[in-house]
Amino acid sequence: MKYMASAALILLVAACSNRPQVVPDDVLKDIFHDAYIANAYLDEANINDDSLYIYEPIFERYGYTIKDFHYTIMTFSERKSAMLSDIIAEVNDRLSREAR
Repeated sequence: MKYMASAALILLVAACSNRPQVVPDDVLKDIFHDAYIANAYLDEANINDDSLYIYEPIFERYGYTIKDFHYTIMTFSERKSAMLSDIIAEVNDRLSREAR
């Protein structure tokens, strides 16, 4: 019985670790910022590459996965605290300031 409880706990922890996480708004802004920069570099250098290969290291840099990012975007409409368009606008403002 003791071993079954331990096995059940291990399975529960493993199952929870596979669930996607919500990316916090501040980190999401940084991810969008870096993705825009990466896209601009690819366009400027005329590199045709699958963007998933470019984005994956960006997500990893912040400790998240593509799955986490997709989950965050898909659940954004359920949140009352922020709008995705506000986050994008802040990122665009930041990029404009950096461009000056």
